[in-house]
Amino acid sequence: MEEKWNDRTRLLTFCAAMLSGCIGLTGCAQPAIIGDWESSEQLGGQRDELELEEDERGAALIWVTSEGRLIAIEYDVEWREDGTDRYEVDLECDGDCASLDFTMDCEMRGDDDEMKCDADGIFNNFEFEWERR
Repeated sequence: MEEKWNDRTRLLTFCAAMLSGCIGLTGCAQPAIIGDWESSEQLGGQRDELELEEDERGAALIWVTSEGRLIAIEYDVEWREDGTDRYEVDLECDGDCASLDFTMDCEMRGDDDEMKCDADGIFNNFEFEWERR
């Protein structure tokens, strides 16, 4: 009986050490997309903003022009991993503006401090380039 207890103790000690190493050394490597981003280019002196949280949700502020006026559109965001260093980001317009919803297919660049995204919907054929804030 004591021999089984020693085996279990060793196994539990090993598992605890591995888990603490993961948490202590790497933080268990959260997805690279998590964080605050801004567009690399400006529109009318304004940069788009993208905030992505650990719970695969977030928010965005995208600037557009309409009839010569600069307008900010707020979005609720959901994101998910779509392969190594690739993510799909769904943007749903806040309010009565579903025609402005779109999806971005994104790829991390550099040291995960840059992200390039191709969009669909109203931003079809538009490429968003993001930099970590």
